[in-house]
Amino acid sequence: MLDTKGNIIVQAIYDEIDGFADNGLAPVRSNGKWGYVGKNGNVKLSFAYEAATPFYQGYAWVLSTENDQYKLIDTNGMTVITLGTREVPGSMFHNGLCRVNVYGDYSIETTKYIDTEGNVIYYWTNNYDAPARVQGRGKLDLAEMFAATPYGPMFNNKKSRK
Repeated sequence: MLDTKGNIIVQAIYDEIDGFADNGLAPVRSNGKWGYVGKNGNVKLSFAYEAATPFYQGYAWVLSTENDQYKLIDTNGMTVITLGTREVPGSMFHNGLCRVNVYGDYSIETTKYIDTEGNVIYYWTNNYDAPARVQGRGKLDLAEMFAATPYGPMFNNKKSRK
């Protein structure tokens, strides 16, 4: 990996490397496992994951090799949230919320939003259907979805609803 001046900052010794995130760590894959390296190329979090995302706002999703479940980790590699079986993160956290898809046999059965402690803030069961109160308009309105939760004000301005 090169910096903006063309200098090598991480040697080409990994099978795959993603970009550096806001905390200076990048997910890298070696021998089929993912870990994280710093901008100096040193391993910061060991190669212990089946999959790994870049950190965003101090958190990253990883797929555990132990039990094949997704975990949210902090920059020290400590587990913050462990998702259930068949639960897959659908996004990174934004404004304190993350979308999680819960899969049935062949499709998404439930979509839920969780906070950074793993609490379910809003959910619906679906076959790609939106909640009834917004389904007719053909789009999900985040302000309406979260209006009755503590997160409602975050989505109650035009800028965040685009």
